[in-house]
Amino acid sequence: SSSSSNTRSQSSSSFAALADQAAAAWEALATNLDTSTAAGKAGTQLLPSVAPRAALRYARSRLTASVGRHRTAGAAAPRRKIVFLTRKTESMRILAQEDDLLQRMQAAVAPWPKLEVVVFDGKVPLREAGTLFAQAAAVVGVHGGALANILFCPAGTLVVELGFRSQRARHYAHAAAALDLVYHRALLQADPRGIGAHTVHLPEVEAQRVQSLLTDHLRQLHTGRSAQSTTLPPHAEL
Repeated sequence: SSSSSNTRSQSSSSFAALADQAAAAWEALATNLDTSTAAGKAGTQLLPSVAPRAALRYARSRLTASVGRHRTAGAAAPRRKIVFLTRKTESMRILAQEDDLLQRMQAAVAPWPKLEVVVFDGKVPLREAGTLFAQAAAVVGVHGGALANILFCPAGTLVVELGFRSQRARHYAHAAAALDLVYHRALLQADPRGIGAHTVHLPEVEAQRVQSLLTDHLRQLHTGRSAQSTTLPPHAEL
């Protein structure tokens, strides 16, 4: 009916407006740091893109509430997704060992047939991305913008960033801590081009570690325990 169409249109417009506001706030928090206040202060180090914990939590509550309104009434979001962030279509930081790592991730989830490894390329509407990450038991990916979607993840979600030693690339670690996620970093092979490298490489030992982290986390979820929390409700959906 015309009334229901108008309601859906208004809901979509409201969601889009909220998403735009959140994106603008995120960008402002991430980029508008006043570096002049640090001038002349010995030992002062500013980390880029570090939003306050309260701001991150507020953004998550507003965005996840909006995503939740578009799910079937009363339907909970089962955490059955293991999300891998691909960069194959990007201009930099393309993971050379992506296929091998995906095979390792598939092996890690094999004991739990209800789980699904999902390759995320970022080319979906915000609402769809939010729904996916709200259902994630784990997120794995190379340092990059797609990791901002951990904002939708529930507390206790495993986040494995394939990243760098630089303190200037630690903003997702900060976000994960602020949102009570279980964060680990797997170090990419050192490259003089840093985050600007066209292709990045994950050493074998680090690939094995990613698989082990994922296996251990899923086992802990299955038994109702978390590496970060003392207890969690058993995840029967696993």
